Amino acid sequence: MIGHALVAAFALAAPAHDADFDRLLPEFAASTEARLSAARLIASVPRQRLDLLVHRLERARRGTPARWRKVLEAIGAEIPSLRSAAPARPGAPQIDWLARLAALPTDFVLADGEALAETIEAVALIRAIAGTEREGAVAPLLRFAWSHDGIFRDECGRSIRSMGPAAISGLVRAQALPGRETYRMRRYALYQLERMDRVNPRNALATPDVATKSEILRAYGETRFEPAVEAIIAETDATSRRVRDVARAALRPYVDGPAPPEVKRKLKLAGGQETVEEMPLYLTYRQRASVELQKRLLGEAGVMAAQGATAAEMARRLFEFYDRRRYERYAIDVRRADDARAAGRIEEAIRLYDWVLAQDPFFRERAGMAPAHAAWGDRLAGQRRWDEAAASYRKAIALGAAGASLRSARAGLAYAEAVRAREGGAHTDAERLVAEALAVDPSHDGARRLRDRASAERARRRIIAWAAAAGSLSILGVAIIVGWRRLGA
Repeated sequence: MIGHALVAAFALAAPAHDADFDRLLPEFAASTEARLSAARLIASVPRQRLDLLVHRLERARRGTPARWRKVLEAIGAEIPSLRSAAPARPGAPQIDWLARLAALPTDFVLADGEALAETIEAVALIRAIAGTEREGAVAPLLRFAWSHDGIFRDECGRSIRSMGPAAISGLVRAQALPGRETYRMRRYALYQLERMDRVNPRNALATPDVATKSEILRAYGETRFEPAVEAIIAETDATSRRVRDVARAALRPYVDGPAPPEVKRKLKLAGGQETVEEMPLYLTYRQRASVELQKRLLGEAGVMAAQGATAAEMARRLFEFYDRRRYERYAIDVRRADDARAAGRIEEAIRLYDWVLAQDPFFRERAGMAPAHAAWGDRLAGQRRWDEAAASYRKAIALGAAGASLRSARAGLAYAEAVRAREGGAHTDAERLVAEALAVDPSHDGARRLRDRASAERARRRIIAWAAAAGSLSILGVAIIVGWRRLGA
């Protein structure tokens, strides 16, 4: 009962400091429901507080791996060998550690409640860190997997895999961890990618989420992962401009800078002989990039790379071809939109322009689309669709409208916002916006009418106010006269 009361007291807020975690720790040795409630509180820590969760996970504990091992053995958990990256028994049925730990009877709590509490808290923290699905969650989980004699390693691996594509960039970066002491972590990270079927970079980059794909590309660029060359080059012509830019930046370390050293050995020949000279064992990432770029230039652009061309020069030439091809593909729709605009079919022109902008927001001729959006804003304003008109005017300005189109868009936007302000009762704001519209375009008919209407209303209000004041004075004068007469009487 005490445990339930404490959990209820802290149930409204996730832990925000070490002291909050310390207050929760006894709950992990209380009833089953209290243990699960405390674990849920840890899981509710905001993903922005990943540093808090990591700090708590990596803190020094009073228990020992031997005591925690007894707790995990009590629930039938598989505890792997410290010398292997594989699970304890590959293919063994998986159990939910947290549910089993929460269900342990009170007899075990009496035997070693402190070890039980620390074990449940560690499992809850591992899951909460993975639940943030942030790239920075992978490294601390890999570190913890190989600490404390590796008894939490399987739980860390399951939690990393539960992150899905969000874990890939962290696992890729783990491949480049320096030092001999990180060898097991590098192997374990590769093992997790194998379990997720994401060792192949093409599979790793198959996620539809642009942000996740971009982060994976950055990780490949930072680590210069040799097998990723072909997949990175393929993304340099992606539909998403963000992915294209990140992929081209990720390819730069592969094709530019000092050449990586070749790994050479003398090769065994038939009859037990060896080659006289040492031979390369495999292509470096620079050589793989050169081969793939040559294939792309020949297969897609139909040109042969110049003799002696560097990988960076071939990459630049391929990017120029991709950009020119994309421009020519979208330019056809832009010409169709221009013809529709010239024929007065503004709505059709807007639809085609917007399609091109959806594919390439920075299309080089986007400024030429601004007059159509300004004209479309005028048409929407004529239909009193003020919010849509304002959006169209804003788009015209954002596209780089100039000259008459810019004046029309700025004046139209101020006028549309003035009408909306007036309808909302904000007459002062409406008058200010009308003045802005007329300052940009003194001949704007709508703004002039609105100004004249506002002036007439102000004059009417002044007349009414004067009449009311005059009436009040008249009544006051009559009252004074009547009062004097009564006094005289």
